[in-house]
Amino acid sequence: MKSAVRPDGQPAVTHFTPLAAAGGFTLVRVTTDTGRKHQIRAHAQWLGHALVGDKMYGPDARLFLEFIDHGWTEALAARLLLSRHALHCAEIDLREAGVEQVFRAPLPEDLRLFCAQHALATEG
Repeated sequence: MKSAVRPDGQPAVTHFTPLAAAGGFTLVRVTTDTGRKHQIRAHAQWLGHALVGDKMYGPDARLFLEFIDHGWTEALAARLLLSRHALHCAEIDLREAGVEQVFRAPLPEDLRLFCAQHALATEG
């Protein structure tokens, strides 16, 4: 169920651009050239920088099993900080695919609040 970076794996390209850093957290802009399952999360973990709230690719993969067995608990909250991964699709640009459409979505309130609490400046 979990993906991994492997020499014999399918090619996948992810670009991470740091936007702000504070208190051990980094806000990044991520773009992908490919669309593999769990690509962003697997690549972030491989680089040593898992997403906040990631039960599967985060600090301990056993947290995912704990979540499956017990749901969201105070113990998980203490380890993961967010009940979901801190991952948001801010923009989908279809112009390169021949469709003159760009979809944008603002940062959701929970992620905006997390960034504000940890002094990570966000756009808008």
